[in-house]
Amino acid sequence: MATRRKPVKSSKTAKPRKKASRPLGARLKENSAEDKELSATERRELARRIEDLDDRTRYLIVSSIGERITLYYNIADDTYSWDEPKAATLFKRKAAAQKILAMLGKGVRVIECSVDKRGQLLKKSIQLESK
Repeated sequence: MATRRKPVKSSKTAKPRKKASRPLGARLKENSAEDKELSATERRELARRIEDLDDRTRYLIVSSIGERITLYYNIADDTYSWDEPKAATLFKRKAAAQKILAMLGKGVRVIECSVDKRGQLLKKSIQLESK
């Protein structure tokens, strides 16, 4: 049978908390009133970033062996996947893919593809054209 312990009494008494000088709602309204309008440069940058988020174009690094075999590059493992583009690295910027491409050597190219709303590669968007 378990015995109950008696609560320990503290020799120090707790200090009462100080109340805020103004309610939270009033402070939030004050902060929102202090917000400034965006400058033209800031509006352009915001519009560019929103457009960038809406763009579903991605880039893959591909190496073809003959007409039937395609290898897709995965930068994290520094490996190629055999006919499985979902295991490859999707690049948001073509310039970034081309810089990696320059380090890989000959026989490799960058192709354009698309992703769905969740960022998953759409296999039907991959166009493997002969050079």
